Amino acid sequence: SWRDDLLARCWAKLAEAECQSGKPHHTVLRYRVEHPDAPSPELAEGLSQALGKPINAGSVRVMLHRSREAFAMLLLDEVSNSLADPTRDAVEQELIELELLEYCKPALDRRGDAG
Repeated sequence: SWRDDLLARCWAKLAEAECQSGKPHHTVLRYRVEHPDAPSPELAEGLSQALGKPINAGSVRVMLHRSREAFAMLLLDEVSNSLADPTRDAVEQELIELELLEYCKPALDRRGDAG
């Protein structure tokens, strides 16, 4: 339940950030989640329609990468804010327990010390 709540909050924050910045991270990532087996050209076609502008397969891959990074950073922030002592080790351990480390490891490594 904590994991589900955490993910729901991150999805909501990603949607809010999209509204504020205009960067379609939420739309792109949600589309990928809803079409997990779609190849990049098919994603490009669907996202072109969803976003109202032409997008090619290469752009979709870049957009997915950036969207995943944005979501991972939100997860790191939420987990860090939930801990009394948000050291890197504590954040990493919490992510392991939530089975979310694989999604956040590159962002955690880039961030360095989480605390």
